[in-house]
Amino acid sequence: APGRPLPQPLHGPAFSSYPAEDVAWLLQDLSGVPLEAPTEEREEAIQSGGAHYAESLPVEYQPSPEYQRLFHDALAASAHRVAQAVATVTDTLLAERSRTRPDGTTARPVLASLARAGTPVGVLMRRWARLAHGVELPHYTLSIVRGRGIDTTALRWLAAHHDPADVVFVDGWTGKGAITRELVEALDALPGRLRGAFSADLAVLADPGSCVSVFGTRDDFLIPSACLNSTVSGLVSRTVLRADLIGPDEFHGAKHYRELAGVDLSGTFVAAVAAHFPRVTPGPMD
Repeated sequence: APGRPLPQPLHGPAFSSYPAEDVAWLLQDLSGVPLEAPTEEREEAIQSGGAHYAESLPVEYQPSPEYQRLFHDALAASAHRVAQAVATVTDTLLAERSRTRPDGTTARPVLASLARAGTPVGVLMRRWARLAHGVELPHYTLSIVRGRGIDTTALRWLAAHHDPADVVFVDGWTGKGAITRELVEALDALPGRLRGAFSADLAVLADPGSCVSVFGTRDDFLIPSACLNSTVSGLVSRTVLRADLIGPDEFHGAKHYRELAGVDLSGTFVAAVAAHFPRVTPGPMD
């Protein structure tokens, strides 16, 4: 209902290790809440039907040296391809989703990445748009939970601050299209004026599953950010949705794992990919 106050977004470095200008998190900080449970316990509770996977968090460990080496190898092997895919998906979006307003100004896409796999992609798309076009694309991250839908408070926040027609949902890659379907269903179920206001066209870096129309590549290659959880996503946990912690007018929650700062590779990943931006081919998909 109108008149209900909306929460405020979170920014780094207070929440996440990304610089404040890279992304605004439409989440609430649950860093002080004990939410982690051992994997076996979580699986048992979820399988038995007693709990939903978004009600607790897996324990996130410091990646082993071997795992970190694997990440660096994958990054060296694929940084150029990731950079090319970022340029392609961003330029495709700018071509397809920019429009001229009645007053003659240009409306640009507003990036709404899906926490947390979409977040590094949104950060990179924003960097490319600035470097290649001198354009500042707003970038927010919000939560979508399998089986529970998208964070409607976050959508209300976006609709209050931007034209929903400009909002583009961003994710890392598609597999079997589960998130695409979840997004369509969640947007269809929105109340009142929000229903039909947002487009369910997901923009992704890699679309090996051929599920979306705006993508950077259809090649199925290892995106290094896929394998390091919070330590490549700004030290932010998976998102949490639990009725006793999150009221109807609050954002979904997440934790900022400050204790993993020593092994944080979020900035390393973005910098390694962005280093290839000068050598990629600009322009939208053919």
